[in-house]
Amino acid sequence: MTWPIDIIVDISPEKFGEIFAVNPRSVREALFSRLGIKAQTRRIGLRASKGSDRVRALYDRLISDAGKMERDLASELLRNWLFTQRAMLSDALDHFGVKHDNGLTDQDIDFFEQLEAPKVTELCQLLVPKHGREPVSIYLRYLKVPGAAEAVAAIAD
Repeated sequence: MTWPIDIIVDISPEKFGEIFAVNPRSVREALFSRLGIKAQTRRIGLRASKGSDRVRALYDRLISDAGKMERDLASELLRNWLFTQRAMLSDALDHFGVKHDNGLTDQDIDFFEQLEAPKVTELCQLLVPKHGREPVSIYLRYLKVPGAAEAVAAIAD
């Protein structure tokens, strides 16, 4: 599988809905359009489901073989969601002494891709209890931290 689609494949549909909801409308509609998911039509006398069926259809299409071509939009979905997770980003950057402004930095953070297992475990032990297993896994996998999913899963509840 290809990054970042592999992250989306592994998250729950509910978390995908949360991630999707924080993205700008232009990004959401571009993804619907590119994957051929039409807008829902309202039926007289029935309440609209607020697009949840449409979002679920998008999730299903995105994780299908056809959707795996949408790497750029998947990356943007995740990046926009991570922007709302600034406390977690701040904690990770603080842990490594990276200067930042509320979780955002101009410094090179490619070192995350080279972290050794003990450092990954240490970071997971810091982040998971405070921010939750699934958000931390998404974040570290987005940064391409080696063994991130396994390290997060190994943290005791």
